[in-house]
Amino acid sequence: MSNFSTRIVFFFSLLLSNHLGAQVLISGYQFEDGVYYSHKELLANKNAYSWEDLDTKLFANPQTYMAKCDTIYLAGGEQRLSMDSIEYLVLDGLPYRFCGRSEKLWNYVGLRILGRLGLMQTQFMEEIEVPIKAYNPLTGKPFREGNV
Repeated sequence: MSNFSTRIVFFFSLLLSNHLGAQVLISGYQFEDGVYYSHKELLANKNAYSWEDLDTKLFANPQTYMAKCDTIYLAGGEQRLSMDSIEYLVLDGLPYRFCGRSEKLWNYVGLRILGRLGLMQTQFMEEIEVPIKAYNPLTGKPFREGNV
């Protein structure tokens, strides 16, 4: 591709990206910290509970954009919130979305890019068993099978 056509493609891709709205939110935009039960609550920025109303066992790593939560209780520790119905946690203005459960913890992944188009990304280790066969090199027939 020539240098001129590369510039034209780049220019039109910039126009298209601006048209689609893939831009960062206003600098310094913060979501209200707390627990959100639905996407509608997050879009309205109205949390169901703020962190001042809750006691939690929660660990968040802002470098990996991961949060892990064991339990959430209302302040006083008498009523436990159902972790299955909590879709978002917002910590320091950054939304974390529920992405699955491992061991005894609920996993949440943080929003990496804020804007009209958002990006959440994470890596998971998944253990799977794969059936394999060991073959006799002389006969070419399998002599042992197993799952690894």
